[in-house]
Amino acid sequence: NPGNSGGPVFDKNGQVIGMIKGKNMSAEGESFALKAPVIKSVLDEAVNKPLVPKSTNKLLGLNRDLQLKRINPYIFNVVVFKH
Repeated sequence: NPGNSGGPVFDKNGQVIGMIKGKNMSAEGESFALKAPVIKSVLDEAVNKPLVPKSTNKLLGLNRDLQLKRINPYIFNVVVFKH
């Protein structure tokens, strides 16, 4: 879907395992993602120190519907208009 770039990719436990980078324009439903360790490495370098993720996962053990309901307040869409 348009606008998904930059969005998180979750595993079944609600852990962020990547970030959507883009899509294959010649295939339906095919996207590319950056792996979380790559993103963390770039962020560590940018702030000049290792970032330590929170040790608790409030999505762990919830079914997918409840996970989505829990993260919904943090999801937004940015729309850019060209002049």
